[in-house]
Amino acid sequence: MIVTYLGQPIMQVSRKHRTEAIILLQSLPCYLYFHDDSKSIGMIWHSMGVIKQAVQKLNSAQVPVITLDQPLYALAKMIQWNWKESHGEDKYVIMLGGLHIEIAGLKVIGDWLEHSGWVEALVKALLTHSLRHHM
Repeated sequence: MIVTYLGQPIMQVSRKHRTEAIILLQSLPCYLYFHDDSKSIGMIWHSMGVIKQAVQKLNSAQVPVITLDQPLYALAKMIQWNWKESHGEDKYVIMLGGLHIEIAGLKVIGDWLEHSGWVEALVKALLTHSLRHHM
């Protein structure tokens, strides 16, 4: 991307106008730079590329590891499956965010305990009361 000021590439603008352009760019909020929605495939694709460039600059042998929340994770995996040559699973490690892993784990534990007799055993032992009996 070439940054322009008054229709000219920033490096071809005079020093005075270049300073004005930099001040203008610094005063704009970040979200004005992108026209796509942050949860679009295009933005996830772009973000993956930016992350890869940063990682390669720091350590060219490192595969980028990206952690995303569930909706963005699903988009990143779709990108990996559809563009294997440039964004495949050998090029990026995409991980589901910790919150979603924890929620999934708690749901599994809840499913295991739901019909195990655990609640009834605690009620019989007078350690707690079941809300099911009050509803």
